[in-house]
Amino acid sequence: MSGRVEALQARWAPATGGLPPLTAGVRVALGAIVVAAAGLRIAWCI
Repeated sequence: MSGRVEALQARWAPATGGLPPLTAGVRVALGAIVVAAAGLRIAWCI
């Protein structure tokens, strides 16, 4: 799984201006929370 995280960081590093890995990890975590919240909202609507 760490390989996937490194791949995501490598992909997003140029787009985010080369932010530190910790900041990139926080951004990934926030993105995962947003996706989870959207999934729960969709499930609630159904």
